[in-house]
Amino acid sequence: MPKGHALTEVQKDRIWELRAQGRSERKIGHRIGLAPKTVSDYLARLGGIRPCPRRRAERCLTLAEREEISRGIVGGDSARAIARTLGRSHTTIPREIDRCGGRRAYRAHAAERETWRRARRPRTTKLELCPELLRLVIERLQGLDGPSRLQETLIYADYEPSTHEAELVERAFGAARAVASDRE
Repeated sequence: MPKGHALTEVQKDRIWELRAQGRSERKIGHRIGLAPKTVSDYLARLGGIRPCPRRRAERCLTLAEREEISRGIVGGDSARAIARTLGRSHTTIPREIDRCGGRRAYRAHAAERETWRRARRPRTTKLELCPELLRLVIERLQGLDGPSRLQETLIYADYEPSTHEAELVERAFGAARAVASDRE
């Protein structure tokens, strides 16, 4: 299974639920009926942190609008006529049609799927942006002093972790505990 891409959304949600309960990757795989390596690869690819749910920006075309574009193409409507029907700019519709295969090949569901695929970008994490923070976190994680101890150290080092970062620290320790329990 290539890097968790074949996992269903239900399986991914179940992995995160069991991970939150402190289960090891081996136990998660056993419970879901996956190879432990599949679970490990999936978690490693995401850095052990559950991604935020994806949302569509309001300015983006919806699936219903894409279906309307598809119907307009089949009906022989011009791009301007389709844009008028949808209440969109007259330049939006031809760009969408061209981006997704042209008038002959345009399919609403394929266009929707491709839009979500194109929207994925690697995001730079706080630890990548701040090498000093990364060094402090690695030092503390190696000692496994605990999340609250790590947060105290960060505050003492004139780095006030935000609520989100504190949650990341908690998750990192949860992951470290799961790895430790796997080794036992």
